[in-house]
Amino acid sequence: MLIKIGVMVTLKLKFLKALYNFYDQYAQNFSSVCTPGCATCCTHNVLITTLEGVHILFYSENRGKLRLLEKLHSTNYLRPRVTPNQLAHYCIHKIEPPEDDSFIISPCPFLTNGKCPIYEVRPFNCRSLFSEKKCHLGGEAFIHPLLLTVNMIFTQLLEQLDNSGLYGNMLDVLSFLANEENLAVYMKGKTPNHTPGLLPNKPLPGFLCPPEHQLEVEKILEEISQIEIEKTKFTQYFKKLNSLKANNV
Repeated sequence: MLIKIGVMVTLKLKFLKALYNFYDQYAQNFSSVCTPGCATCCTHNVLITTLEGVHILFYSENRGKLRLLEKLHSTNYLRPRVTPNQLAHYCIHKIEPPEDDSFIISPCPFLTNGKCPIYEVRPFNCRSLFSEKKCHLGGEAFIHPLLLTVNMIFTQLLEQLDNSGLYGNMLDVLSFLANEENLAVYMKGKTPNHTPGLLPNKPLPGFLCPPEHQLEVEKILEEISQIEIEKTKFTQYFKKLNSLKANNV
């Protein structure tokens, strides 16, 4: 596969990396016990956007790692019923969201000897999951409440950035993009046809934020709104970013 990335997608990828970098620096303010080889939380239930999928494919092609995609086979994994922005819409309007179908916990197919071969371009769902306590002791990650709120804000921003794309399990997204026709449609900025397991991305309805985190979230949003790449403001993708307030939940 020869991945040809259009101008618009190239710019969006640069904003994606900028968001990743911003988050990685911000997250350093929180303690973490995660170390190389700690893979308790690395499962096949990773949710990503198509833009993040293209980021992974492009990296894999440049590093000669496209054969890694042959490993992406699993069963009974999480397939979301709503996107992050759909969930926000439901919560803001006090509507009960649909429940996800049942799924199991299995290791991520990418894992190789307990390590991630695409760590440099790991999606946000992965880079935002780190714990203040050892996961294997209690069976789950312990994440600071403020960081959980910030994580939700970023997943909403990433969905809006990929406004013409899709959202779903990493296995489904990468399998979808591995089809050259699907990839070509996406690269043209068109919304791909409905695909089982994948959901069309939705626009920002507002941000979910408890009252005690509102000032911090609005500060983060203000800083993000100042990001500029190639004379293009980040707010081009978020026309309402400056007017949107963090909705109390």
